[in-house]
Amino acid sequence: MKKPIILFASLLFMMIHVTSWAQWQSVGSGIASSPRQIFSISAVNENVIWAVANHPTSLKSFDFTVSVDGGLTWNAGLLPDSIGNYYPGEIFALNDQVAWVLMISIPDQDKVRIFRTSDHGSSWHEQRGQFNTARFAFASLHFFNASDGIAFGSPGTGITFIDSLRIFRTSDGGDHWTRIPAQTLPAPLAGEGVWIYGDNRYESLGDSLWFVTRASRVFRTTDKGLTWQAFNAGISGNSNYPGLASIAFKNSMEGIVTTYFPSRAAVTIDGGETWMPLAMPSTPGAADIQFIPGTSGTYVINEGWLSSGNTSKFLLTHNSGNTWETTSYTPVIPVLRFLSPTIGFAGGAIFSKGSGGIYKWTGNFATSTTTIAQTNSMIDIYPNPLKDKMQFSFESNTMTSGSVAQILDYNGRKMIEKSITGNSGVMDLSGLPSGSYLLRIHSKDQIHLGTIAKQ
Repeated sequence: MKKPIILFASLLFMMIHVTSWAQWQSVGSGIASSPRQIFSISAVNENVIWAVANHPTSLKSFDFTVSVDGGLTWNAGLLPDSIGNYYPGEIFALNDQVAWVLMISIPDQDKVRIFRTSDHGSSWHEQRGQFNTARFAFASLHFFNASDGIAFGSPGTGITFIDSLRIFRTSDGGDHWTRIPAQTLPAPLAGEGVWIYGDNRYESLGDSLWFVTRASRVFRTTDKGLTWQAFNAGISGNSNYPGLASIAFKNSMEGIVTTYFPSRAAVTIDGGETWMPLAMPSTPGAADIQFIPGTSGTYVINEGWLSSGNTSKFLLTHNSGNTWETTSYTPVIPVLRFLSPTIGFAGGAIFSKGSGGIYKWTGNFATSTTTIAQTNSMIDIYPNPLKDKMQFSFESNTMTSGSVAQILDYNGRKMIEKSITGNSGVMDLSGLPSGSYLLRIHSKDQIHLGTIAKQ
């Protein structure tokens, strides 16, 4: 008896061109304080860009800036500076008038303060909550609309209780924040917080949001933070940089997660519920990953705020992580925000009001990256249930000479591998323990991904 047809993601690679990463132009920032560096960017569209800056050594700073003409001119200012030792951890903007800034305490990072503007930064009003109290800090915030927002994570103190994951939610634009009870969340693991490696430690699409933790889990909500699920990604950094660093999704189903050191990556095709390891260079550190909207599978990775020296090193894939190329840019631009293949912004050290600071992308990933034709391919797997063998056949003859079928566990370990030709094959499962596995089929110009379960 055949198992019901399973849907696999199939990628057909057509042509590859080299991308020049030197296509960045400094547009300044309007910030005169020195020394300063752009720490977070919120690009609402190609014209409206907000950013905050911190001090490169002490972190303490209250500088923000906003442009409404794509970076041609800037309106820089200061956040309320009478709150003591704090630095801006993140800025999130809805439009040219409304934005929120998360301020994190120094040096303990164990409490935070939120400020909101509704008049283009002319005035800022504090939004209070339990997170103003020591040991209740979080690491990041996001708004789905003018009313519904969430804040999540924890500081990186090394103290288990302080670092324990917490999530807050608001439904009135931040006037009131309520902590989601721990007992209603997936059971938090010890010290499970969110590393602040770069600006892309979470991803949001529509009502869904994903964020990554130091315990190698991906948290997901599909209802603007009301309910949550957690899934293990199966990869982790070393003991100095444990867990996951960053996450990016190209749509609601397909995404990539990374670790910082050594660099590792895993891909999902089911919204983050299951993950399959990707082969990638172990350096540079994959602290910050972002999908380029408007492309079929272009992601860029950089070292985020763990960059060293005067050069940013990047990893670039045009085929959803199946192959990677390395490139670099001088000076360092740790913060990236792409809106399309031709619209992007980056942030780095501020040299003066008109130089450094914010950089604008002048390239075009639509013409300088891999062209990918993405299709959906059906495959029949039988018998049902799977026991000692698995037979499979494609709806059309898409396999080529040299094709390989692999079964992997969820830690990425290869359990079975078999060469196949034509549009069908048989795999011996007699030595495979019962459980769920990843099925990966490589042909010359396609990759098929899916899951199977053996009884």
